[in-house]
Amino acid sequence: MMRIAVPQTNAEFDAVRTLCWEYRDYLLTFPSPEVDYVRKAYSETAYTAMMEVLATEHSPPHGGCVLAMQDETPMGCGMFHTLEPGTAELKRIYVRPDARGTGLGRDITQALIDHCRATGFSRILMDTSRRQVPAYRLYLSMGFEERGPYQPIPDEMVEKMYFFEMTL
Repeated sequence: MMRIAVPQTNAEFDAVRTLCWEYRDYLLTFPSPEVDYVRKAYSETAYTAMMEVLATEHSPPHGGCVLAMQDETPMGCGMFHTLEPGTAELKRIYVRPDARGTGLGRDITQALIDHCRATGFSRILMDTSRRQVPAYRLYLSMGFEERGPYQPIPDEMVEKMYFFEMTL
């Protein structure tokens, strides 16, 4: 049985970091130009720095994080942070391969939406690769609407990405 909770302990945040590194490794399997963008935007040095501040960057009042566990095994995670007052951006929603297709991605995403709403955000933005068709379908089915880029992004990547918005 899966449970989704807000990480509280160092061990739980370490589990989220491990899942985030698995997510980065997954993104590095994409062909060019996606993999080139991942290597640039999420270089090992930059990603290490992001992981070091994960617990503070993705904690109230500026963000949030969830960790999905099956017994004592981490199975997925997701997080959000403030882009501007009232607007949150969902980041690094990841489900391990052996838990995909179980509805865990939906549960994690819903937990993040609920957390954003409870924290007082009025809008959520997010993006995903066009290669992640199941994620695209999931986000549309949950009420996200497609939109254009909401942050600067290289022209060659715009056509490789889906961008979403949800009003809360």
